[in-house]
Amino acid sequence: MSTAGMPQFHPRIGDADSFRKQTYDPDANVYVAGLPRDFDQNKLYSLFIGFGEILRFKFVASKDESKCSYGFVQFVTPTQAQRAIKALNGHCVNGRGGGGGDECIQLSIAAVGRRTLPSEEPTNLYIENMPASWNNEQLAHVFGRFGTITQSKITGNNVAFVRFETHQQALNAINHINRKIVDADDAKPLIVRFATCQHKKMLGLREMSTSM
Repeated sequence: MSTAGMPQFHPRIGDADSFRKQTYDPDANVYVAGLPRDFDQNKLYSLFIGFGEILRFKFVASKDESKCSYGFVQFVTPTQAQRAIKALNGHCVNGRGGGGGDECIQLSIAAVGRRTLPSEEPTNLYIENMPASWNNEQLAHVFGRFGTITQSKITGNNVAFVRFETHQQALNAINHINRKIVDADDAKPLIVRFATCQHKKMLGLREMSTSM
């Protein structure tokens, strides 16, 4: 996504005492889930600076290869936060490279006193053994009965990703359709589980190999 033409803001700069006294609006604090493991502070700042004045931000790198990193971006006003959420929720970003593939981030207002990490409340499903005859419409038809689909992608090799609006909707899909045969012309049961960064990394490597 290009931020060309967007207003560019810079963090507020003041003396140490005024910074310590700064109050932060909790409704302007954006929680960013699903960042690539090799993302960093500078990339997080660059991604969000076009949407408003940033008071503080934090990138938390995952130490577990199967889990994504996450971050927080504190804007001055809720309007700025909502502007960023509207524009970037579901947006795919890259880390520093290395064949890791894209990660599609999830944005929301950070819960006050948040204790759960993004990896604890996943909404993105990884699907194997998808019938070769399926297209995006058929994929949405089968999984759409479990909730609101915000994003879907068929990657080839009978693999697809489906992202739901909530964790509970994704969990319902797993509980009802995992290891079930859903197509009479295909005897293989669907394998449905929560997607991890490792799944996406494998996908990126696979796509690179097929393009060479």
